[in-house]
Amino acid sequence: MANRSCEADVKEMPSTADAQIPETCPRTPCFIAGVRIATLRGEVEIENLRPGDRVLTRDNGYRPLRWIGARHFDADALERFAELRPVTIRRGSLGPGMPSRDLTVSPQHRILMSGEAARLLGAESEVLVAACDLHPAQRVPEVHTEVTYFHLMFDAHEVILADGAWSESFRPDRAALDGLHTAQLWEILAIFPELATEAGLAAYVPARAGWSRPGDKRIALAA
Repeated sequence: MANRSCEADVKEMPSTADAQIPETCPRTPCFIAGVRIATLRGEVEIENLRPGDRVLTRDNGYRPLRWIGARHFDADALERFAELRPVTIRRGSLGPGMPSRDLTVSPQHRILMSGEAARLLGAESEVLVAACDLHPAQRVPEVHTEVTYFHLMFDAHEVILADGAWSESFRPDRAALDGLHTAQLWEILAIFPELATEAGLAAYVPARAGWSRPGDKRIALAA
């Protein structure tokens, strides 16, 4: 898709109230408001999390949340940019109790696949797959008139439990950082100044390999 001016009214959370509207559609791998994240104090709706909360990770136990960011897109933004329209993953479509209820994320947000499903894609044991690459039967057709997306960031890229399904935390690669408000970028660089350098970005390695869809292929996970 060719770059187009993002003329939509993009509302901002209090921490980014003075941020500028981007000139092109941002890349936003993240969860929507209302998703429940597994923490040391039980499942917590993502909008109620705060830095310092200890979140369950697949690899490293409970890890402290370092940064949370949010961004609201209105109906005009969702109409103009398909890349912003949420994807809802059907309850139980990834395996027994996975997710435990319908899980809604951005199209680019990646979900963990493991076992035979991962091996069929050429991965040894586990791989991260974008929500938009899941089979249509695993998704719930929905139309959103607006959406608020949330990013969760840790000292390292983590796989966390959201509504009973394992999926990725925010990873600050170049494309993801370019999709943030300027104010959000400054917040991250204040916590992780090394990310201002290419070496720092390269050191923030992915928790799992990612899978890219060839052609029109869609993934069907074994339930």
